[in-house]
Amino acid sequence: MKNLIALVLSLLISQAVLAEGVGLPLEDADVDITDLESLKRGARIYMDYCAGCHSVKHMRYSRMATDLKLSEEQLKAAGLMPPDSRSLDSIEGSMNAEDSKNWLSVDPPDLSLVSRARGEDWLFSYLKGFYVDSESPTGSNNAVLKNVGMPNVLWQLQGIQRPVFKQIPGEGEALDKLVIDHPGTQSPEQFAAAVNDLVAFLAYVGEPARFDRVRYGKFVLLGLLALSLVLYRLKAEYWKKTATAP
Repeated sequence: MKNLIALVLSLLISQAVLAEGVGLPLEDADVDITDLESLKRGARIYMDYCAGCHSVKHMRYSRMATDLKLSEEQLKAAGLMPPDSRSLDSIEGSMNAEDSKNWLSVDPPDLSLVSRARGEDWLFSYLKGFYVDSESPTGSNNAVLKNVGMPNVLWQLQGIQRPVFKQIPGEGEALDKLVIDHPGTQSPEQFAAAVNDLVAFLAYVGEPARFDRVRYGKFVLLGLLALSLVLYRLKAEYWKKTATAP
């Protein structure tokens, strides 16, 4: 139990340090995992831009099809499932471990639990926070995770951002804001919506049971509220009779 508490605290502290260390606060994600259309769009973005390197191996195509109310044929037609995959297969990245070590020097992490480890706001801000950096091996850096090893895979959608720095007395230079120098294929509003869909999908993958828990939780709360009203009326009737008894 102590180890678990220590792990949670270390994750929270690390997120705070990463978020504040480069000078930009985290943005608020607007995630709704009960929005099936948002999850479908997010799944498509993951398949198009993330699945080349990253897996979500704790999710099976069959479970995703059930939750998103799609058949196996519809998954394949929508590009959410490779044609040669089977429904019970886990969702694996297409890059093998040997190639990833040769090209990237590391094995790209599995993203099954990234939303639970980092948080939805962190993911949203991270995916929007890439900017051009000529000193980086990948040509880009990140406003949330400084000296990030991952390239900016969404640059065609977002465009190319450049950093604007400011001087803080006694602390030196800090990142002030990001400015888009070369627009992408999407407007800032469209890109924010696309990233939000991707974060929603990763949040769903991180806890598939949450999909049902959130959906049914509303009915449970309404049932408890109705029960509370009945019990309150019963209590009031009981005490009224007790007060008038001889």
